[in-house]
Amino acid sequence: MTGLGWAVYSLRWEKVGEYGEPVCLSGTNEVLLGEYHLNLDDKGRLSVPASLRNTLHELYAPDDTTLVVTKFFENCLVLYPKAEWLTIQKQLLNLPNDGSSRAFVRHFCASANVCTLDRQGRVLVPPKLRQYAEIDGEALIIGMVRKLELWSPRRWEGYEASEASRFDTHERVMELRL
Repeated sequence: MTGLGWAVYSLRWEKVGEYGEPVCLSGTNEVLLGEYHLNLDDKGRLSVPASLRNTLHELYAPDDTTLVVTKFFENCLVLYPKAEWLTIQKQLLNLPNDGSSRAFVRHFCASANVCTLDRQGRVLVPPKLRQYAEIDGEALIIGMVRKLELWSPRRWEGYEASEASRFDTHERVMELRL
């Protein structure tokens, strides 16, 4: 064998040999990635794509289908797997006890809803949250490594248009070795 490469199998990076065969690497983590265009049903449920459900299953407990959905920045929604939400809770508890922090925690937590994926892989998005994010009929799920964002297509297009010029010049990105 003369060399190794990298390939993606269902949103998972795996090391491959010279002929594309998988090479086992211990500690390889899957992540939530991609952009998915979805339709809500009449009850306000979204069907989470199978590739994301599989990644959630592998990253977290196989039997845990709990997600926490709440308001997020730029008027989108965020869906945290239960394990990630527990990490967020710890961070919220460590915020200073000042008026600004309390206001943020109230707003963030008051809108939070615990949801579970049903047997068909659907999650119910509460009406109040759909209204906040202007999600009506269609939505986008964006994989954000360890969480999912839920956007209205119109808002996502506006966001992409306004942020496109900053993509490669953002100061934090410039610090990364991509």
